[in-house]
Amino acid sequence: VRACSGQKQRQRRFCANRMAIYHLNAAVGSRTTGQSAGAKYAYISREGRYSADQEELIHVESAMLPAWAQEDPALYWQAADLHERANGRLFQQVVFALPRELSREQQIELASSFASELVNTKDGYLPYSLAVHSGKGENPHAHLIVSERVYDGHDRTPETWFKRAATGDKAPELGGAKKTAAFQAREWIDELRETWALRANEALERAGRAERIDHRSYAEQGI
Repeated sequence: VRACSGQKQRQRRFCANRMAIYHLNAAVGSRTTGQSAGAKYAYISREGRYSADQEELIHVESAMLPAWAQEDPALYWQAADLHERANGRLFQQVVFALPRELSREQQIELASSFASELVNTKDGYLPYSLAVHSGKGENPHAHLIVSERVYDGHDRTPETWFKRAATGDKAPELGGAKKTAAFQAREWIDELRETWALRANEALERAGRAERIDHRSYAEQGI
């Protein structure tokens, strides 16, 4: 934390009021763990049985979806439940706290830009849905669910989209959308946590705030 630099170790704890809250959690959603992509989307977007809590939702967006789901993102996640193979990963979820020190508009801009950065992998862009929740005004946070199927612009039916990708000389549109391995590297979560801290701190600095977040543990920070 910049405001705490140069302080003695025993004094650093008193700088905690200059620290914004850091929280980021990533988890895989799969049928083997009892997950449902359709239910997850309904929850984060406050649709269906979750619509009674609609006031909690302050922003929702989806992008990089195939043509058949662009007008209704729920169709994409429901199709994943129907057509993804039994032991396949349905989605990657990332939940992260948004700095309370930012305005609502700044929080949405930060969450959206971070989502766009995360889904831009070396294999290509990935379909995603993002929702920002108010956290009852005390805990603003974002839910991001990302498909591992690369958006390649080819039209496919929902059933074909979730099949295995074509190999060899076969036309790619004859097989399913390719799956990325971007989230499987062991160091991915550490890199993600650090990137979020950097992007959040950049947003705090642009907003003229002194607070900063730190992805390291207290022990690693010497606190």
